[in-house]
Amino acid sequence: MSSITVFKAKINPRGRLLHRSGLIPKYLDFGTYICKLNLCNQPLFAEINPYHDEISVKKIISDLTDLAYDLQNLIEENNIADMEVLIGSSDLNTKSVISQLFFSGISLVHHRNITDLYVEYFDLKDELSDLRFYASGGTLLEFTDISSLEHEIIRSQNQGLQQFKFRPPVGFQLSHEDRLKTPPKVDIETLEAITAGLSCHFNGVMVDLGCRLTQTELVAYNDLLSKYDFIEEPIKRHETFNFTHCNDLKVSGGEFCRDYNELKVFLHRHKGLSYFQPDSNLISAYDIKKFTQNFKSLRVSMHNWTTPISAIHNIAIGSAIHAEYIEWPVVDNPFYDVKIFSNNINSYSIDVGILAAQFEENLLHSSSLSIEKWSV
Repeated sequence: MSSITVFKAKINPRGRLLHRSGLIPKYLDFGTYICKLNLCNQPLFAEINPYHDEISVKKIISDLTDLAYDLQNLIEENNIADMEVLIGSSDLNTKSVISQLFFSGISLVHHRNITDLYVEYFDLKDELSDLRFYASGGTLLEFTDISSLEHEIIRSQNQGLQQFKFRPPVGFQLSHEDRLKTPPKVDIETLEAITAGLSCHFNGVMVDLGCRLTQTELVAYNDLLSKYDFIEEPIKRHETFNFTHCNDLKVSGGEFCRDYNELKVFLHRHKGLSYFQPDSNLISAYDIKKFTQNFKSLRVSMHNWTTPISAIHNIAIGSAIHAEYIEWPVVDNPFYDVKIFSNNINSYSIDVGILAAQFEENLLHSSSLSIEKWSV
């Protein structure tokens, strides 16, 4: 019989002192919940999206407790069809966690490479294309000059990353919810200064605008923004806009969509999107598969931000569905001190077995994270 262990990891006082990346994101500030399911003497890890509220997290954990026996049987039987039924009938917030556990379980129990599993599951026939990793950082509160990002630039170059995505400074520590509700204005001169500094070090620059522009501003800044490899979430998520009315503007979005139905609604509101950016800690492989079957012309740039657990799935899924890009965080993030990945990151360098063997021990011994642990 399977058992579930839950970890809540958040940045501790030492981690705050060492944090050089400015804004402390919610996954560190309030913490990230991680579930471990013990199955056939194998530890399977799943990351709960850190932007869920406490009530949603408790519901996910309760659902997993109820579904653990069924999930164990599905993994042992390698039963894809009934896995899809289970995900399709589950709560919106639980679906992605089941998906992570199922594919990790198949990989470990049946000794399969997780990228191969996702390639078979999505069944897109074409040969694997190169998945381009880009550096994702620049979460500064304030900007003086490009030396503020020196540690992230060096980290990116050490990993061979050729493109860099940054966020315009927000001025002060602000929660994710507050930034979405009342977005701080974007200072265009600062935006230009950061871009100029990064362009000296990278072949391409992206900018995550964090839903901070009005539609009027987006149109007014069209020429300036069109030089970026893409811009992410320029306007509020609930607004309606047709990006084809802008000239040469490449726009990504949709990271918050939890299933195919939410994605369809979002794409109806945001017509002319260039990239959908799914994240495995929020949307299941089952729902991403429905997207690939129905939106064949829309390109994909994988969202990837929190821990190595979701990163493993995002890399493998991105490779299987021929994503053009995947985000690779270069901010100060204690979760990535767990040495799961080498500097030579690629689709077949990831290993669920290494994660299973090392993640918990390294997490519990982190000097920058405080850990709560309990069993259910």
